[in-house]
Amino acid sequence: MKLIITTYEGLEDISIKEIKDIISKEPKVLLPGKLFLDKASKLDFYTITYMSRSISKVTVFLKLFNFNNKEDIITEIKNIDLKSYIKENFSVHCKRQGIHDFNSDPILKSSVKIISNKYNLTPNYKDPDVIFDISIINNSCILSIDLITLELNKRSYKVKTSHLDINCCLAFAALRIANYNSKKHLLDPFCGNSSLVIEAALFSS
Repeated sequence: MKLIITTYEGLEDISIKEIKDIISKEPKVLLPGKLFLDKASKLDFYTITYMSRSISKVTVFLKLFNFNNKEDIITEIKNIDLKSYIKENFSVHCKRQGIHDFNSDPILKSSVKIISNKYNLTPNYKDPDVIFDISIINNSCILSIDLITLELNKRSYKVKTSHLDINCCLAFAALRIANYNSKKHLLDPFCGNSSLVIEAALFSS
């Protein structure tokens, strides 16, 4: 199994170190904010998904390619074999970074139509079992499958949030950058919704 691990651009080193600590395997930077882990087991996949605190998504890698226009992307999607992944309830997610003469919407709509026609399925946007993930970064595109369908940057302890709150993954990354550990004291006088101190407590445990 080959994995794409999505983190935040600039925090790749933090996520690499964390994943190495968790499963004793080291992913490589594939693109900004995207890590690649080769020869991962199913246990690695689920361990990273449920134990990592610096990442937002883990998906099963299908293909990486360069493109010149949106037609190139649509052609690659037409040719990809999703039979072993797409069952009944599927959705499609497309995120684009960079300067292009198109937006994500035509890629998203074309992908849904291709998959629906090819496998005779209807998309389920509310509660999908799998998500076909399309990541467009500059002139590169990664196709992958999201088997978990959860946003890993969202925490169960967050019953509410505010515009003053810090992203939980960034809070965790700040702790790692500061070399925080359970033997140190942490003071956050502007704690807001307490994301930083909660992440510190969870990290210490």
